[in-house]
Amino acid sequence: MPRITELASLTVPNSTDPLAIVDTSGAITKKITRDDLIGGAPLPAGSIDTQALDDAAVTPAKIEGIDKSLLTTDSNPYKFSAYKTSSQSVSASTTSTVVFNQENFDTNSNFNQTTGQYTVPVSGFMMFSSNVGATLDGGNVYSIVLTVNNAATHRGSGVITGSGTAIQYFNISVLLQVTAGQTIAIAFTNGSAGAKAISNTQANTYFTGYLVSRT
Repeated sequence: MPRITELASLTVPNSTDPLAIVDTSGAITKKITRDDLIGGAPLPAGSIDTQALDDAAVTPAKIEGIDKSLLTTDSNPYKFSAYKTSSQSVSASTTSTVVFNQENFDTNSNFNQTTGQYTVPVSGFMMFSSNVGATLDGGNVYSIVLTVNNAATHRGSGVITGSGTAIQYFNISVLLQVTAGQTIAIAFTNGSAGAKAISNTQANTYFTGYLVSRT
């Protein structure tokens, strides 16, 4: 009988071509088809863990195309939507964090309804948007700002109102590269000589955010 190394190569075997296999339980050589080898019984539960399969062995290219419906947990659990129903007055010539005291949703419990701050859960890129309404008088400058760790980083729409008093709306949308643990908030700048009340209507004053991708 020729040695295996002396046999001709078969680069594309048929599904029913027999293959030689050694049954180690009895040291007996048996045969198995390619279909039996590839499409055999499924691996038992728990047979592959982080010890058996190194994390570095699974790359994005290898898992590309997996149907999301197969995942038992949403791949992006980080999103929130909050709005304001409580009264809040901003003193003259000051900037104050807007407290959004109610939530539509906060899927990972990262938003604080008492402080109005969102604590970043994972490092990556996040999209934040906000609209703030306030009844203001003419001849003054007002605006909203997005803050990171209480420091202003992006200023939203501002306005120098004309004569009279009317409700004004301020909005901002920012894509941020964030680090886990940072706090994100919206603040209102009152440039007038008197205190101003922020609208406490859900449709007028709200704050949303969601994770775009991790880093």
